[in-house]
Amino acid sequence: MFCTTRSTTLQVPHLHTPSQPNLYDCGVIVLKFMELWDGVEKYEGNTMPTYEELQQVRENYVCDWILDVDNMQKDEVLQDLGLM
Repeated sequence: MFCTTRSTTLQVPHLHTPSQPNLYDCGVIVLKFMELWDGVEKYEGNTMPTYEELQQVRENYVCDWILDVDNMQKDEVLQDLGLM
């Protein structure tokens, strides 16, 4: 439906979330934010863990992705890492 007027004002809340200190962590931060966010402030007034805590999240995601039963390259990756 096409709206010809824009009379409705929406309030967009701005939450306290970690910001990335580089140009390549946004995907990891977004994935974890979507997984954890429930709108409740619980991490020292923030709705998300600190950036440092997200570093561990990255490692956990990589392990989960590599070891996933549907990963057709799992054996090859594990062999390349010297784990097989």
